[in-house]
Amino acid sequence: MILLLLRSSLQIKRHNRQHYWFNVSLIIQATYLFLDGTRTLMMNRILPSNEALVNFASLCLAITLNILSYTTLMFVACKIELPLAEDKRQNRIVLGLPIAISIFDIVCALFAPNLIFSANDINAFTPFFSTLFLLLPIGYSTFVFGVTAYNALINRKNGTA
Repeated sequence: MILLLLRSSLQIKRHNRQHYWFNVSLIIQATYLFLDGTRTLMMNRILPSNEALVNFASLCLAITLNILSYTTLMFVACKIELPLAEDKRQNRIVLGLPIAISIFDIVCALFAPNLIFSANDINAFTPFFSTLFLLLPIGYSTFVFGVTAYNALINRKNGTA
């Protein structure tokens, strides 16, 4: 379904920033779903795998979610015309979060895998990593909700709603 939406979207002739971020988000969403499905098949022993391969797929899934969070935020920022969409400095700050979290994920996976992968169950993340996994999407969603609510209140106060 996502690939059909992407195919239709790519046929649109006008190319603006909002359209660009929409397409990039669709590509990353498709990648995320593919990785998640592949990891699930490996964890259920439908695809051949071992613990290292499942852990690698889990790490890729986490990094892809970080990228997806950023691309979706940028699409929303363009859609609701936040300064973030045009300001390179603000953009770099926001981009720094998924990069920093992804680097932290990689460092932990290489040097302290017990922080990420449960020793008891190959299919489970630790509570720490589960929180870290969801931190960026929840943080960005909260930011967008807050900005949208603030703008709605300002527009209502100014009578432009």
